[in-house]
Amino acid sequence: MQPAEVDFKFTQDAFQAAAAFNADKRLAGVVSWAPDIYNLEKVKGNKVLVTTATANKLIADVWFARADFANDNPDIMEGLTRGIFDAMIDLKAQDAKQKVAKLLATGYSIPESDALGMLGDAHSTNYAENREFFLNQNNPTNFERTWTTAYFLYKKINAVTEQTPFDQVMDFSIIQKLGAEQKYASQKNEYDVHFAPATAGSVRGEKDEILTKTVVIHFFPNS
Repeated sequence: MQPAEVDFKFTQDAFQAAAAFNADKRLAGVVSWAPDIYNLEKVKGNKVLVTTATANKLIADVWFARADFANDNPDIMEGLTRGIFDAMIDLKAQDAKQKVAKLLATGYSIPESDALGMLGDAHSTNYAENREFFLNQNNPTNFERTWTTAYFLYKKINAVTEQTPFDQVMDFSIIQKLGAEQKYASQKNEYDVHFAPATAGSVRGEKDEILTKTVVIHFFPNS
């Protein structure tokens, strides 16, 4: 199925999307998040098709800051970045997960057990994985390709017009700086990839198009 074949209905947030799907039987599917997806799965006739636990390179949550704030407060931006990367390592410990679950439970007004389960629905990316995402041009799911694919798909449903170049919104200077420190440079990519998203070229619009699919082949050095 292609985007042009779908009649999209938008809500203010994922919680409202789940509620709308549950209330209106005319809706064939929904995109939402935990814990609503677990509750919907319990309803007879409903079936989870894919989640970020399996399609763990399908969605990327990216931190943004206004350009003027970032330019005026470089120390804050670097501190936030360090804090995020350090927290990704800390979250490997069960006691840290319990603390975060309490914060999530309070923020979303959900049981702590549900909040703890939400932590397993997504992969917390360390420095090495962020370096791959932002700096590795050969990564088939890097920021540039994800940004371009998102524009391509949104344009297919006429949600956007002009494309903003990826390098106008991406600042990789802090990641490059932290790479000079052993604490971060020594980290390894720990992704357990189940499958990566198809390229945007395989998505058809309303008119006939030539289908394309990019295949990336990696060779060992000197092979």
